[in-house]
Amino acid sequence: MVFIKSQGAVTITATAPAINASGMGAAAGTGGQSGTNNGTAGTEGALILDDNVHEGAAGDGANDNATPGTSSTAGVVYANQFLYTTTNAKAQLRTTDIAPGSGGGGGGAADTAGVAGGRGGTGGRGGGALIIECAGALDFTTALGISVAGLVGSAGSAGENLGAGANVRAGGGGGGGGASGMCGLLYNTLTASSGTINNAGGAGGAGG
Repeated sequence: MVFIKSQGAVTITATAPAINASGMGAAAGTGGQSGTNNGTAGTEGALILDDNVHEGAAGDGANDNATPGTSSTAGVVYANQFLYTTTNAKAQLRTTDIAPGSGGGGGGAADTAGVAGGRGGTGGRGGGALIIECAGALDFTTALGISVAGLVGSAGSAGENLGAGANVRAGGGGGGGGASGMCGLLYNTLTASSGTINNAGGAGGAGG
């Protein structure tokens, strides 16, 4: 969680991103490796209010090198937007519900000890949470000037090609992308608000 508080004006007009909190959220899961085929799940972002599972699930590893590992699957989107919407009443009560993004899960491996199947990809970290409190005038004009984006998951590795006439070892599953964090801008007066915020989730990695 990042807080920026100003007793005066705040001007955000620099080259994008002027404020970069991408990948500063919850940790990602790791990919499956030789002898430990399953990936690990991502971590849920702190301060998330509803009780669904938001982090990326772990990809399953295969028990043999001919079966690919599975990629991470996504968590559930926030179930109740009202919980995270800053209303006038919440602002007056000094209540701002902002949460960082959850991490993507790691992909499963198609690998057993000593045999060259593909490894699972690593998940992407979630985006950070950012609150800017401006006691003066806010001037925000930079396109994608603030980023709370989640990071991409990495691809699973390909299995070893054993040559002509032989089987190719299966690949590992891709890591899941990290979820976006949240950003809140609170100000006294507004000069301009044409700037935009990158709150995209990270793409998942491809299977090997």
